Amino acid sequence: MRLEDPGRAAVRRTLLAGRRPCPVPPRAATALLLAALATIAPQARADSGMGMRTADTPLSARDSALIVLNRLAYGPRPGEVDRVASTGVLRWVDQQLSPGRDPARERLESQFEILHLDREELARRFVAAREARREQRAERADSTMPALPIATSSGSTARSAAAICS
Repeated sequence: MRLEDPGRAAVRRTLLAGRRPCPVPPRAATALLLAALATIAPQARADSGMGMRTADTPLSARDSALIVLNRLAYGPRPGEVDRVASTGVLRWVDQQLSPGRDPARERLESQFEILHLDREELARRFVAAREARREQRAERADSTMPALPIATSSGSTARSAAAICS
C-alpha cells in the first residue's frame, strides 16, 4: 500500500471539488502574508494618526478615550471620542456607573413589590414557594398513579386502599 503525500491529497480534493489549487503551499502563503502586513502596517498606522508608540510614550487623551469607548461601550459614536477626551476618561466612567435619578425608572420599579423586600423576607418567600411546588408535584403524582394490586403474605393479591375506597 502506497501512502500519499498529504499535500498532494489536499490538491486532489481541491481539484475534485472543482476549485483551482493554490500555487503556493499554505505555510509559504501565510509567511508571505505576514511579511506583507509587516511592511504595510507602519505606513497605515502613520496615515491613521496613531503613531508608533514605545512603552515610554504616554497615551493622549483622545487615544485613551478611544480605547475606553471600544472596551467599555459598543464603540464610539460620531463625536463621542472628542467629548470623552475633553471631559476625561475617569469622569465618563463615573457617569456610566452612576447615571443619576430617572423618574420613569423609579415609577416602573415602584410597581414591583419584590424590589423593596429585604433578604430574609425573600428567603422566606423562596422556601415557601419551593415547598408549595413540591406539594403540588406530589399531589399530581398521587392522582395520576394507577392503583396497583398489593401482594399479601399468603400469595393472593388484594386491591390497594385507594382502589377500595373509590
